[in-house]
Amino acid sequence: MEKITASVRLKKTRGERNRLLKEGKVPGIMYGKSIEPVALAVNARELESLVERGLKILELSVEGKTQRVLVKELQHHPVTGKLIHVDFQVVESGRKIRQLVPVELYGEAAGVKAGGILEHGLSEVTVECLPEDLPESIEVDVSKLEVGDCIRVKDLELPPGVRVIEDPESVIALVSAPEEYVEEETEEAATAPEATA
Repeated sequence: MEKITASVRLKKTRGERNRLLKEGKVPGIMYGKSIEPVALAVNARELESLVERGLKILELSVEGKTQRVLVKELQHHPVTGKLIHVDFQVVESGRKIRQLVPVELYGEAAGVKAGGILEHGLSEVTVECLPEDLPESIEVDVSKLEVGDCIRVKDLELPPGVRVIEDPESVIALVSAPEEYVEEETEEAATAPEATA
């Protein structure tokens, strides 16, 4: 498991936060069910490198003590996109966690070859599982989708021990009819003779 070292933040002011960001550090917090929240700071480049590799569970070393943590939330600056805050949740052995996981579509839908349009519904879902079972992503094969077909949450193929906490009917992927086809149908309906009683 990858390790990252953090320092404890004694001040929690905006000025201190800005100073940390200028020094290439990211302010954050570590919390868990059995510990008091701890304000800390980690090296921005080091954290970004680990996150870009898809790592969500890390060993966080704070003042010589190591905790297994989940990267629960990352906040980015709305303009620059730079990482400005991180939340670490302490992972307890045997206790399930809930975490957002990206949904990645692969394959070329049969309906797209026929002129349809592939629409990506939910791009991420909340899963519940043990920390060691947490998937980096959930892959969905869309190659068999015809025009009008869709894949819902209830259709997802999940790794063992993983459960999705979303509405089972929520749409993950859908192949819709091309606009020309929809327009033609609308025009036909508009020009169809009305039935007489």
